[in-house]
Amino acid sequence: MNPRTTPDELVEEMMQMWSQGMTYAEIGAKVGRTVRSVECIVSRRRGTWTRDFNFPHILHAKRFGA
Repeated sequence: MNPRTTPDELVEEMMQMWSQGMTYAEIGAKVGRTVRSVECIVSRRRGTWTRDFNFPHILHAKRFGA
């Protein structure tokens, strides 16, 4: 296991900033990480996070079989 994992709270904060339109450089400056590490974290999690966070009313709607 990697002892240097990113805490879930920090990932959530970074994803919130990304969804608000901030650049990787701006996010990195706020959270104290490099641009490349921010880009890796966001690109790894953006598909699942976007579906789970932004569209729960659609994904859980009865017309879609939920």
